[in-house]
Amino acid sequence: MQTRRDFILTMAGLGFVSAVGVPSSAFAATTASTSPKEGLLRAGAARVEIKVSDNFFPYDSFNHRHFTGSHDALYIRSILVDNGTSSALFISVDTGDISGEWLEEISTASGVPLSNIFLTATHTHESGYISRTLAENLSEPEKSATFKAIAKDALFASIEAAKSNMQDCQICYDTGTADVNVNRNETKPNAPHNPDGVSDKTVSVLTFKDMADTPFAYAYSYAVHSTVMLFSDVKDGGMMFSGDLAGAASRYVEKQMDDTAVAVWLLAPCADQGPKASATSRSTDADGNEIREDLGEKGFELVDSQGQEIGAEVLRVGKVSKPMEGTPEIKGTVGSVTVEGTNNQIDLRLNELRIGDVVYFGFPGELVTSVGHALQSIFAEFSWDKSVVITQANGSNGYFSDDFGYDNKTFDGTASFAKKGYDKLVLKKAKTMAADLK
Repeated sequence: MQTRRDFILTMAGLGFVSAVGVPSSAFAATTASTSPKEGLLRAGAARVEIKVSDNFFPYDSFNHRHFTGSHDALYIRSILVDNGTSSALFISVDTGDISGEWLEEISTASGVPLSNIFLTATHTHESGYISRTLAENLSEPEKSATFKAIAKDALFASIEAAKSNMQDCQICYDTGTADVNVNRNETKPNAPHNPDGVSDKTVSVLTFKDMADTPFAYAYSYAVHSTVMLFSDVKDGGMMFSGDLAGAASRYVEKQMDDTAVAVWLLAPCADQGPKASATSRSTDADGNEIREDLGEKGFELVDSQGQEIGAEVLRVGKVSKPMEGTPEIKGTVGSVTVEGTNNQIDLRLNELRIGDVVYFGFPGELVTSVGHALQSIFAEFSWDKSVVITQANGSNGYFSDDFGYDNKTFDGTASFAKKGYDKLVLKKAKTMAADLK
């Protein structure tokens, strides 16, 4: 019989057979027997590579981001959980942004209601283009369409693999900390960081353990941009495909678990958060001239070290966290709110999902830290002290700042897709939706 490690490696395409493009019928025999009995908690997880051919490069993504090869594999990771009466699905895609255009198909393929699906982007900036946001800025639309098609095949293969890998489980939740991010709203010229700005170091970890208390999946969140290698000249004058910081963190967790576990990165509010160390940096000389430094390929050492710090904390938290009592209830709700954008009105699709006493809020864009904290305060009003805000979820609509950002013209303030005051409408809607989760 194939071991869990061999199964995950097979689905990842690591020396066995790639799951990209595997038809659903290939899993029909195994999925038929995976429907759980009421009150019995089951979960399955999978990792599938987004594998492009060698002749895909060179490739120019949006805004002329030039790629000359691939440094490490890009993945789709999925976790499906079912308690016999309801289900939920977490999906992370190693890409910068992702729209919600596949949600209906995902719901049909997985059997999970739309309200309980979190389709997220890890927000690595060194990947192919998938989202419809800013598609008019694509440099090579045909190649981007090819990448998108490959990613879609991988995504649905990951869902089928997770379905076929369902097992009895326990769910645990706890938090830790990692000091990898820093506020990036500049206060001085050529100063990439603002060490005095707000920065949330929380690592939130939802751990799925088998009945022998061995973890086989993690859904974890952290607030940082995966931009360590952004604009770094790595090979032949270009960047290379990479999962960057998020990918390094997940790979570290999976490697430490001997590839018997899947680690799904969920992006916390980080519009104002960057990594502490990056491959490129800038400074000024005595005459005030800007100096740009680039570590090139050595920058991946910074990717790995910072990813390891987050990954190690995920493992630690997962090990000590205690299972939820009984069979956790799974309940979700979906809503929408229309806000004033810089050019037109923006319809925002919001998700709220409760698994036991842990609440997840999904926002289709990049929120700043303060708005994430305000959302968590709302859930605390309902006595839900365990809440996780996930951005780039089920859609992407760019940056969303706060009053400080708008008033002080920070990067996220000037780049925000919405006008000042949008957050009041989002918070009001979130509170109304939260009442439906009781």
